[in-house]
Amino acid sequence: MGDFWSGEITTLQRLVSGPPGRLAAGLGPGSGARRVTLLLPCHARELGTEAFARVLAALREMKWLHRIVMGLDQAGESENAWLQERCAGLAEVLWLDGPEWKRRVAELPFEIPPSGKGRNVWLSMGYVLEDSQTEVIAMHDCDIETYDAELLARLVYPVARPGYGMEFSKGYYARFSDRLHGRLTRLLFQPLVQALRERFPLDSRWNFLRAFRYPLAGEVAMTAEVARSLRVHAGWGLETAMLAEVHELLPASAVCQVDLCDRYDHRHQPLESGLREPALEVAQMLLSMVREWPADFEIVEEYTRQAEIAKACGQALTAFNGLNSALEDENAAIALFAAAIRRTSQTRRAPVPLLPAWKNVRMR
Repeated sequence: MGDFWSGEITTLQRLVSGPPGRLAAGLGPGSGARRVTLLLPCHARELGTEAFARVLAALREMKWLHRIVMGLDQAGESENAWLQERCAGLAEVLWLDGPEWKRRVAELPFEIPPSGKGRNVWLSMGYVLEDSQTEVIAMHDCDIETYDAELLARLVYPVARPGYGMEFSKGYYARFSDRLHGRLTRLLFQPLVQALRERFPLDSRWNFLRAFRYPLAGEVAMTAEVARSLRVHAGWGLETAMLAEVHELLPASAVCQVDLCDRYDHRHQPLESGLREPALEVAQMLLSMVREWPADFEIVEEYTRQAEIAKACGQALTAFNGLNSALEDENAAIALFAAAIRRTSQTRRAPVPLLPAWKNVRMR
């Protein structure tokens, strides 16, 4: 049984289960719902995996979607052909490394990074926004091993149904197997935000960010108007930058988070090779939000204190649920994240560049 507590933003918990398709019935043509386009950023390494096949199979059940657009990057011609064949009649595939998209990028009046998830999302979003019939844009990753049709319906429902006044929805869930996962959220993002809140208590953004149960989740839905006004981080800072932008664009009453599933799992990243760069970019994005830097600014010590508190909470949760402890890994993660924050704080005055909102982009 879930709770029904909401804080800074509306939280929509799943209090009952089923019946399957109940929410989807309120999203299709004739239901009064806004038309939803699903945008899927896809990396070539995800092609051919069991998770990707599961996502495609579930998408074929979702007759209520207006469109599905998949942005494919880091892919060659053969990989593009493979995906085009499997998505025929289901989704439009944008081969972002292909000649057409290289031409489109060359026509931009500014340079953009050569790769990155945020770059994929930004380019694909610009394409989707050319469709005046799209009223809501939803996004999620393509490596969700526990994906089903209900997950997407839950994510988009509060935004697609105009009567609730919601313009932005963020998914949340528990990530665990035989142990807790979600290290980047539990041991970097949340402790660093809390440390910044302790240091700058009058800045309302920290309370807003703390309200999200899984702020680094890739599952979001928003109105086309919000999407058109968003600036986007080209890389791993995508989700952090998006929440910062939403805070500036919308009142908290127009933002919600949605309980998507009992359990969520996707491809796990090794600590050293998989989380070092994401940690650096998330830390950069968060520290760039500090408006005025005191001369004596020091955040690593306070971050470490908050991270130790978060680690202890995680250990208690692990023991309470009979999961396996990963204490050594958690200690290594905190050390790696502290190093990323220390490195970032040395160049803290450098603003993090964001790709501009599409409403401000004028093609050559």
